[in-house]
Amino acid sequence: MKKLRASYQASGGVYGSPRVHRDLREDGERCGEHRVARLMRIHGIRAIRGYKKPRYRAGRPSVVVPNRLE
Repeated sequence: MKKLRASYQASGGVYGSPRVHRDLREDGERCGEHRVARLMRIHGIRAIRGYKKPRYRAGRPSVVVPNRLE
């Protein structure tokens, strides 16, 4: 768990379980990706999401036109 937290904090909280698993394997630790994911889920460690640029959502009318065909 100490190595898992160290890898997660070294990434600035951006890494999820696949990348943390890869870091642990590079350090010589023997573990599976599902085990890393389970441990992260149990201890409440989650990757930071939402660092992409927000996009405009098309299809929203800006002005409602009055109904003239009644």
